Amino acid sequence: MIRAWGNVIHMVEYIASANFSLMALSKLIATWYHSERMQRQLTIVTAQCYLCIC
Repeated sequence: MIRAWGNVIHMVEYIASANFSLMALSKLIATWYHSERMQRQLTIVTAQCYLCIC
């Protein structure tokens, strides 16, 4: 980003690409942290959907 300091378009591209990476990393960490709770809820929802279909 320092090399692109004079060019605003390049600065925005660097910040936007870093933003996507940080967003993906934060979602991965949040999913890993809450994985047990999410697995239990997914099991309950799947069981309820199975009962509604049958």
